[in-house]
Amino acid sequence: MRRAPFAELNRFGRLAAAVAVLLAVVMLFSCAKTPSGERPDDTFDPVATSTPGADEPAAEERLPVEGGVLKLSVGPFDTINPLLTNNEDIRVYAGFVCEMLVVPDSFMEPTGNVLRDWVHNEEFTVWEFTVADGIVFHDGSAVEASDIKRVIDYIIARGGNYAANVENVAGCFAKDEKTLQLVLKEPDAHVPEKLAIPLVGWQTLAADRPVLLAGTGIFKQKDLTGQKLTLEKNADYRNADALTHFDNVEITFYESEDAKLRSDFDMALFYGSSVGLSALKKDTKVQYYTGSVYDFIAINCSSTYLISNPVSSDDAETGEEKTFVTLANAFASSDMRRALNLLTSRQEAVNAAASGHGTVSLLPLYSGTVYRRQNQEDYPYNPVRAQLLMNAAGYTKSAVDGKWYDADGNELIVRAISPKANFRMGRTLRQATNALKEIGVTVELEEIGDDEYLDRLRNKEYMLAAVEIELGTWQSVEKILKTDGELNFTFYGNSRIDDYIEQIETIENAGVILAAYNEIEKIVLEDNPIAGMFIADNAVVLSGRLQGFRQEAVRPWNILATAAEWWIEEPVEETPEPAADETPAPTGEGGN
Repeated sequence: MRRAPFAELNRFGRLAAAVAVLLAVVMLFSCAKTPSGERPDDTFDPVATSTPGADEPAAEERLPVEGGVLKLSVGPFDTINPLLTNNEDIRVYAGFVCEMLVVPDSFMEPTGNVLRDWVHNEEFTVWEFTVADGIVFHDGSAVEASDIKRVIDYIIARGGNYAANVENVAGCFAKDEKTLQLVLKEPDAHVPEKLAIPLVGWQTLAADRPVLLAGTGIFKQKDLTGQKLTLEKNADYRNADALTHFDNVEITFYESEDAKLRSDFDMALFYGSSVGLSALKKDTKVQYYTGSVYDFIAINCSSTYLISNPVSSDDAETGEEKTFVTLANAFASSDMRRALNLLTSRQEAVNAAASGHGTVSLLPLYSGTVYRRQNQEDYPYNPVRAQLLMNAAGYTKSAVDGKWYDADGNELIVRAISPKANFRMGRTLRQATNALKEIGVTVELEEIGDDEYLDRLRNKEYMLAAVEIELGTWQSVEKILKTDGELNFTFYGNSRIDDYIEQIETIENAGVILAAYNEIEKIVLEDNPIAGMFIADNAVVLSGRLQGFRQEAVRPWNILATAAEWWIEEPVEETPEPAADETPAPTGEGGN
């Protein structure tokens, strides 16, 4: 079996792809039954073993204060179980108690943690992981492969935040106390990254509404009363260097994001529409980092699109079915798609839809990885060039009415849809359609309900559509750009991209993977199946008491990665100096 010393674009945590407001798609892998029955595979041949990972940057020199309490504020939540919780704060902060099986480092290389080493067969279909020595649950019991299998089985049965991490697993087995085996449905060279899953103890998994958060991490639960979860430092943790300078963590739950913002905290996380508000908190410092929510405009690349027949409708009484008219689609032309990109600045989309709190993007890749260029504004606003490309696509602007027509005299009408319940998606699309209107293109923009929106998106009843996808833990261009990708709502297909994606999935060499992403990027720049893509930023808000938090250490997949460098320090209130013409009041026995 061969070791996998590679990095990929993707990060840890939860994942769920949400198109519009709904459409959750999670990406990790699942432990179902093997095709040949409930038996592990003992036929594969180990190829090689090595230890992956790159050295982390040395921490800055500091004079930390020992002791104290780290105060964290959390919004509404349903459960403290990080595998199932609907609250991102809980999922992140649970990392103090439930450490990950495998940890991505700052270069996205998977490094051993609870699972120390791994090997695989030549086909990347069978993987074996070794449980590290000295891993102990807070109740004193040693971690065995069966404990990890229990977590994976739980995810398979219950779904939740990490369901997609294990979707490719056909069989999961504890071969012995130290060996976990995964048998895959299809080859995958990136299984270790996908095992960035928290090791949750059985006490938490066994309860529908757990009151104990059980794990192996640097903190253990001390108390859960009312609206507060208190953690205490795990003095028996195997690595003293990983322990924090503060002794306790207090996680207080609030009824709303607004109440969380107004509360007294040392650190709080904000997402979506609350990111901008977080900057208004007095006496705090805001650290922005790339989130997992991608907004973009899906351009229907098909040669045709559908519109409902105006003389027919769904009629419950008559039983008539909706019929459609098929029309030629202007955006089947790559020249028209390029023109739209020249009219739709990604940075303007960020400013319009996310109040500037976003990162422009070309591919759905996280900021801070070696696979993502830092400057992706490849199409600066250029209406002159855009109109020349529209001419090349066969459209002409009338000198009489200022509208655009094709060679047969048919007016160019761009039909666009957006879910009316999602403000940011609507703003993203309006920013683009307004740019089209400014050059004389007629636009019909509909903001519709979620169910109708999804139906029309799937049925090609649009030319442009606002799309929002939350990729979460294991992001992948496959979902969006592969010809048969489940989130390919542009109906775009390119065999070269398909080949490169397949290469990425079955190769462990980081250099080859990077080259493949570069080639995908070039093709996307040529074909332009999407426009205006940006990644909405998240925010970490810090009080003046929390010291040692470095912006450059913020990792979207693990906010707590550098917690050993943090400490709590009460700010010293300075006594104001007396004015030059003021005489200090007398003190001592002779004072009046």
